[in-house]
Amino acid sequence: MIQTLKIFIPLTVVFSVLVATNFLYAAWTPPGNSPPSSNVPAPINVGSSAQDKAGVLGVGGLSVFGNTLIHSAAPTIELSDSNHNDWWIRADGNRVYFLADRDDNGTWSGESPWPLVMQAGATSAEDYALFSSQVRATEYCNRGGTVCFTSEDASGGGSLDVAENALRADAVGWNGSSNSGGINFNQPSTDSDSSGYQVCFLATNITIMTNDSQYNGGGGCALTHTGDTWSLNARADKRMSTQCVASCLR
Repeated sequence: MIQTLKIFIPLTVVFSVLVATNFLYAAWTPPGNSPPSSNVPAPINVGSSAQDKAGVLGVGGLSVFGNTLIHSAAPTIELSDSNHNDWWIRADGNRVYFLADRDDNGTWSGESPWPLVMQAGATSAEDYALFSSQVRATEYCNRGGTVCFTSEDASGGGSLDVAENALRADAVGWNGSSNSGGINFNQPSTDSDSSGYQVCFLATNITIMTNDSQYNGGGGCALTHTGDTWSLNARADKRMSTQCVASCLR
């Protein structure tokens, strides 16, 4: 045993010295810049300071407990399930698009019309939502929600009760050079209805102008709604004839 230790201990010392010498003479590359330049990026941590990451970050799950900012020229969020059904939500200018990959080619390019486009205009009158096909709902209401109806409310076993040509107004402009024999813009021809139509829309707007440069006026239709009354006005000026027709539904 003593003889074995006499051999093992010297060998251990020699091996340790060789390893230490190898570390001492190992190649060492100094920093390319003076501190703190060229520092290694800080790892993602649990600290409260904001952190930016230039590359892609992959995580198994993500929970957000505050506001979220996605900043880009046209920020886009892609949603893809295990069957590779792809959807995108994309903001571009004053519009937000809901996009779909209908032909499974990995992109929404060439898929127009898109399922949904929403626009926020300079004024609320310019706002709209554009669907590529159907709009389904249990109720259809006005903006204030004060008047609502369902498909069951209409006649015909669930179809909408449309009254074509519910309102009609015709106007003929001045006859010749006189101001008599016609209706000018301040004296419109009017047709009204108070039978409870939910909505009316202008179906026909025809204005005929005679080829007479001396009496080239204007004409048009105006559809208004006050309470339960829908009114359709036809206006014709000078040598013109205007026909206005509105259809309504209950």
